[in-house]
Amino acid sequence: FVALLAVGAAAAHHFGYLDRLLPGGLGARLIPKDMKLLAYFGPDTRELLVLQATEVELRLPEETRRKLEQDWRELQQKSGVDLREDVDAFVAADGLAVIRGRFDWTKLGPWLQSEGYTLTQLGGVPAAVKPRTVDVALDGKYLLLGQRAELERALERKRQDKGLADGSPIVRAIDEIGWKHTVVGGVVS
Repeated sequence: FVALLAVGAAAAHHFGYLDRLLPGGLGARLIPKDMKLLAYFGPDTRELLVLQATEVELRLPEETRRKLEQDWRELQQKSGVDLREDVDAFVAADGLAVIRGRFDWTKLGPWLQSEGYTLTQLGGVPAAVKPRTVDVALDGKYLLLGQRAELERALERKRQDKGLADGSPIVRAIDEIGWKHTVVGGVVS
């Protein structure tokens, strides 16, 4: 659900809908560049999408807003994750998504298990795997989503300090744009 929300927000930004949905601009809680968050991605990453999820308030029709709030309350009751308060940033590239926030595995793990996931460990962190779907691992305040092999590689890159570095081409390209935007991303050749 979080991945779909982030993709939807990115598309809304790309097509100019966020300007219409967010009159008066965004709140002041935008999170700056986080190299720990980027460390999960490969050093040769050429495409990157970053969604800063803090303080975004979408102006939606009343019925849509009520339904969305109901869905979010149900998700929070089941998983312990309040999308409005617990998710700060979403970064995606190359079949991997990483969400920075506050996650309680004692609630999230059992919910994933009730959804057919098998609880396990990947790279020394709690994880949930399920055939033919997105696997999940929680490394402190970073929730990783992707295929099991990619999650293992991402955790290893971060542990060995071999992920995206401050001087990598994609990070430098986004530095030029600036990190304090709701949606920022880039492609380098």
